[in-house]
Amino acid sequence: MCCGRLLISRRRVVILVGRAMVTLRETASHIKEVREEEWRVLSIIERNLGRYERFPVERIVRITGYSKEFVDEVIRRLAEYGWVERFLQPYESVRLLTSGADAIALRMLAEKNIVVGVGRQIGVGKESDVYEAIGPDGSRLSLKVFRLGRISFRDIARKRDYFDASAPNRPSWILRNYMAARKEFRVLKYLYRCGVSVPKPIANVKHIIVMEELDGDILINVRDLPDPRGILERIIEEVRKAYDAGVVNGDLSPFNIFITRDYRVIIIDWPQAIYRDKGAHEDALIRDVTYIAQYFSKKYGVSVDVESVLREKFGLELRREGG
Repeated sequence: MCCGRLLISRRRVVILVGRAMVTLRETASHIKEVREEEWRVLSIIERNLGRYERFPVERIVRITGYSKEFVDEVIRRLAEYGWVERFLQPYESVRLLTSGADAIALRMLAEKNIVVGVGRQIGVGKESDVYEAIGPDGSRLSLKVFRLGRISFRDIARKRDYFDASAPNRPSWILRNYMAARKEFRVLKYLYRCGVSVPKPIANVKHIIVMEELDGDILINVRDLPDPRGILERIIEEVRKAYDAGVVNGDLSPFNIFITRDYRVIIIDWPQAIYRDKGAHEDALIRDVTYIAQYFSKKYGVSVDVESVLREKFGLELRREGG
């Protein structure tokens, strides 16, 4: 149900017309019913995200040549979908919401004949959601949809290298998600070619990565492992292969290690990947190996000599305080 929300600021009253957060599946259900003029207005707002957080309505009128009354009606319909918010003060403007960016990306995926249907949500994290999807040939796919706005900007900027936290004109959350998806897609393509066990990357549009179907669950949710030591050894082997290819995950945890139904190991998240030509790659690798070894020790009682693993698998020696 569409509703208005009244927000009180220190300076003025701002009226927003919009909806609560819309799911990707709900957005997908509206794609075919959206009119061409609605797509045009939505695309104008999206193309100007780098210049405007709130795009002036009068500029939409000038760009499109539509009447003010017609533009108002288009914006009203977009707000009913939950894709934009409209502001009446201090000037008439409209802001693209995450669900509006979802709509644009899903339409592009459909037009490129990559995705023809969106299924249920199968995973949710601090920085992304994962959905089931269907390809044009009936193949089962997974969609990784970036949602960086869930955690603080400074925490993201500290861990990521695609934007500067100190920059005076920081990009919008939507643009940050575009950048994050683009970077991870490049890393996935490279690692997949190098034989590292990552999801097979198929396409990247805006903030969505299309991947092969992930059939299983993340390690943190797996209740029983028949061979925990063997799984840990496979994880370390994939970390080594990535390291040999010049990449360190930088945030390895049971939340981004996927275990398939036949107990294959897939490392699924790489937005904070560090390349070996960066100075901090060794520290990141040591953290990754140490953390996952500690996890297996606590949960499964598997003891591992981290120093020996780092020395024998990676050729690294732990630096000791005062040594």
